[in-house]
Amino acid sequence: MQHLFSLTILALVAVSSGSALAAKDCSVSGQSRHATMAEGERFSVVVEGNGPDIILIPGLGTPRAVWAETVDALAGCYTVHSIQLRGFGDDAGVNATGPVLDPFVHELADYIDDEIVNNGRKPPVIVGHSMGGLAGLKIAHGYPQLVLRLIMVDSLPSFAVLIPGMAGTDPDAIEAVAGRMRQQIALSYGKPADPAAIEASVKNMTLKQENLPRMREWSAVADPRVVAQVVYEDIVIDMRPKLGEVTVPVTVLAAWHAGMPFSESQTASFFERQFAGTPMLKVATIAGSAHFIMLDQPAAFQAALRAGLGQSD
Repeated sequence: MQHLFSLTILALVAVSSGSALAAKDCSVSGQSRHATMAEGERFSVVVEGNGPDIILIPGLGTPRAVWAETVDALAGCYTVHSIQLRGFGDDAGVNATGPVLDPFVHELADYIDDEIVNNGRKPPVIVGHSMGGLAGLKIAHGYPQLVLRLIMVDSLPSFAVLIPGMAGTDPDAIEAVAGRMRQQIALSYGKPADPAAIEASVKNMTLKQENLPRMREWSAVADPRVVAQVVYEDIVIDMRPKLGEVTVPVTVLAAWHAGMPFSESQTASFFERQFAGTPMLKVATIAGSAHFIMLDQPAAFQAALRAGLGQSD
């Protein structure tokens, strides 16, 4: 595939509370280390660590910083590629107009082929949060030779099922709803950030108050044009009819906490139904967490990653 990326060397100092991911200490928390940054059209990626490759894809409106503690826990044993979709923390570039997810998926597949597989390394594990999980699923389906396994973090093959009244609705009606949402979100482009709207968008996404300041900041700087388009695409994409064709192992990590109107077992059953037909599927719930599992329960999240990576304690 065409080589799309140029590399520059960055000196990064990472200081956080990251814990060991595996029985041997994979943590690099508090250590100074070097990384490379690759710049593509649709996204940029910071690469650090050494070992088998892992791709980390954030969710809607979220920069790569959401994975900071995860990278600290991984980089001692893995080569970690932290993705940032353009418009989610930096200039939107070509993502400002037209489709976003399919071009992003194609470019990320190019990146994996060029920088990992064609260099004689095994395909990476892809870890995607929410929208990032859906993107990872599309890569696993369309480019199975480029994915060792997929870990989806509180993510679904169809997000339309989360809209009240939309489950089982015909695609035209779903697209109409998604189109109205896209139009409404895009109207905020060029206007000052609305603190009330930001608060509404983040308040139920984490159980820890200390996470809210950075989440508010991420939401405030995300480009509404990109957010609007990705919301639209998240809603109209339905990968459920294709799940039987996914040939790589898929692990789904689902958030659950006692304030939800469903039990933990009901939550697991919901995700299992949504992924019905996936040949190699494992669903695990992580209790005490809202949507941003990696921020609410970092130790449990890292343990679940270890299991998803096929490691033992």
